[in-house]
Amino acid sequence: MLIFKDIQDRDMINRFIKTQALAEEFQLAGDYFGCIDGEDLVGLCKIQIKSDRLVLIYIYFKEEYKLLKLESALLKSLLFRFNDFEYNELDSFQKSIILDKLGFREIDGQYKLILKEFLVSNCSCGVSINE
Repeated sequence: MLIFKDIQDRDMINRFIKTQALAEEFQLAGDYFGCIDGEDLVGLCKIQIKSDRLVLIYIYFKEEYKLLKLESALLKSLLFRFNDFEYNELDSFQKSIILDKLGFREIDGQYKLILKEFLVSNCSCGVSINE
């Protein structure tokens, strides 16, 4: 069973980073959110709050989980963690095909995701989001 949740265990995070040979930006300060299958961390993303901006630093899944296309579920779960804040956009400093598929695009010179569009277009719950 897959579980999406905050990851506080730094040893678990560091093991994932090392075994997946991830870039150094994973090790900087920030909040980590992950996907756990049983007791195995299989996906990890990192987010930082910079001034008044919510910034996605990285999102990554183990190779055998990439075909499941879990990035959208992980990102939605992560965004619900920040639902007490009033963020309209999620920025990223790194462009990627995966983020393009999630709806990130260049807006005013910045690569970002409009959260209302993302949540409405990826919601199968039948709930409408009010203006």
